[in-house]
Amino acid sequence: MGSQSPELGRFVHSALSHGMTRASIAESLLAAGWSQRDIERALQAWADSESPLPVPRPRPGVSPRETWFYLLLFLALYIGLWNLGTLAFQLIEQAFPDPLEYMTTNGRQTTIRWAISWLVICAPLFLALNWRLTRSLIEEPMRRASRVRQWLTALTLFIAASSLMGDLVVLVYNLLDGDLKVRFLLKVAVVALLAGAAFLYYIRDLRSSEELA
Repeated sequence: MGSQSPELGRFVHSALSHGMTRASIAESLLAAGWSQRDIERALQAWADSESPLPVPRPRPGVSPRETWFYLLLFLALYIGLWNLGTLAFQLIEQAFPDPLEYMTTNGRQTTIRWAISWLVICAPLFLALNWRLTRSLIEEPMRRASRVRQWLTALTLFIAASSLMGDLVVLVYNLLDGDLKVRFLLKVAVVALLAGAAFLYYIRDLRSSEELA
């Protein structure tokens, strides 16, 4: 997931400049303790060419427009998932009321209206941006190597994994306490579904991005 070592990049460039084959370069680096994955990434940074000098492959840069696009995309995702979870929680609590619950009907309806309002804006925004991103990745696969995209994807995976861990901890705690009500199990399922879906989608996406990084 990390960036390529400068020493490794300089060595590969120098070795290719002196006419070493890719196989001999990989063999030397493996003997020195470098991982196969790091070696492959370092070699992939240079194109196969008849030129006497190594020819670098194009690498995507970081532009303000690209940064703005990805920040907006992931912000819409986070807000959308949060409010989708909030809406599901409120509907569960409405369907399975607790006599000791402090929230009034008026308060719950207000929360539901806010959650729906956010979803009406964020869900179409995320879908539109993600559709546009998917099209651009098909046309220019190298965009997958965007550092901004990779870091925000990694952050999303961290948040999703943390949510899943917390969800399981709460489930085990209530299991040990003998308090497994229907509304509680439904809330656990909602968190697991939302966090799990985000994690599975973006872990696959991150792997595809790292192959081009």
